[in-house]
Amino acid sequence: MYKGIPNQKGQINVVNSNHPYQRKTVQSGAHERYILCATCDNEILGSLERYASNYLYRQPYLKENKDFKQLHLKADVGAVECLNLNFHKFKLFLLSLLWRASISDEGLFVNFKLPPDAAEFVRKAIYEDYIVDETVFPCILLTCDNEKVQTDYVGIDASKAGIVKFYINEFAYTFYIDPQRIDEEVMFFTIKMDQPMRIMTVSKRTWYQIRFSIAAAIANAVRRDK
Repeated sequence: MYKGIPNQKGQINVVNSNHPYQRKTVQSGAHERYILCATCDNEILGSLERYASNYLYRQPYLKENKDFKQLHLKADVGAVECLNLNFHKFKLFLLSLLWRASISDEGLFVNFKLPPDAAEFVRKAIYEDYIVDETVFPCILLTCDNEKVQTDYVGIDASKAGIVKFYINEFAYTFYIDPQRIDEEVMFFTIKMDQPMRIMTVSKRTWYQIRFSIAAAIANAVRRDK
């Protein structure tokens, strides 16, 4: 998921919006040692990561092929229909992102925590291999329809009640924590048991507007810090 982000020296720049002048470089993405045992990390979560990587992240998902169908919905908005996707595995993979962010003390995720009962539900679902209903913490994936667009940002936005957004390289993941925030549009795009998941695609202009809004938020933090 961090493919293409490190510079030629294999370094990733880290900026903390609470202390924007205290920058550092790291050799890998957000990582916290000893948070999981070897079985959970390598076998349980590892199998979900391998499935997601092989199905989506290593594939030409913006091209028409046996696994991905390109849809045009309206001006500047389209969708990639994900065919032959294993609902159970990919749903648990998405939930694993949510859960690990919630339990982590890594600085990137410090402002996001699931309610304790929700975190425990997700933990048990992953550990015991539950089939989780499609309406539980649905997630919309969004990306740019231009595969050559700049994709080098990782961040999190938990500022809206009941919603958390992860920006990881070429995808934005919007999780709906509060059931009251879920509507027909959410269910149109999210992964479902009996229908293909649809990844929302936007134009290069819209994608850069999203990136600009992130940069603007960091700039505002800089001004506050002064």
